[in-house]
Amino acid sequence: MTVKTLSTHSPVPAAPPSLLTERDLCARLRLSPAHVQGMRRKGTGPQFVRIGKAVRYPEVAVSDWLAALSAQR
Repeated sequence: MTVKTLSTHSPVPAAPPSLLTERDLCARLRLSPAHVQGMRRKGTGPQFVRIGKAVRYPEVAVSDWLAALSAQR
């Protein structure tokens, strides 16, 4: 029996992280944009990235942040 192996010459590109807009985050958390903006200014909200003037929230950062809030209780 002969076993063939797949070529690994070209790496598979990693999937880009899924990013949420501020509007997406507000809808998911059922919070107002002003509240989310306040958390961002105070540093109490989920981690975010700026792409030019746009603010985006990596989904994994939002999940981690929510898990940390749950762990505090």
